[in-house]
Amino acid sequence: MSLYLKAIATLVISILAAFVAGIGNGELGDLDTGGWVKVALVVLGGTGFTWFAENVTGVLGGAIKAFLGAATAGLTAWTVAYENDLVVSQGERLTIVIAVITALTAVYQLRNTRTPA
Repeated sequence: MSLYLKAIATLVISILAAFVAGIGNGELGDLDTGGWVKVALVVLGGTGFTWFAENVTGVLGGAIKAFLGAATAGLTAWTVAYENDLVVSQGERLTIVIAVITALTAVYQLRNTRTPA
């Protein structure tokens, strides 16, 4: 389980970012099926990149996965904000920044385990 902890955190934070961006702009029902497919691709792709990233020792080891998690959360929030009405408002930009900072700090704080040989 600890091998997947950073990827799971990325997944959870990105899903939360999608819901917050959707609710902040009105209703989640405003997003059509194509929009949700795009959101799902961003979330799953970013989570996959986070999981596949190599666990290396030192500060960079945690930072690589943290940056991938932050990018995934930010892109997820941006995708929902844009797909809702094809405009990203100032409040939505703030939501995107908060999602990036939250994912960056949360994923970085999780323990980085070594990949089994």
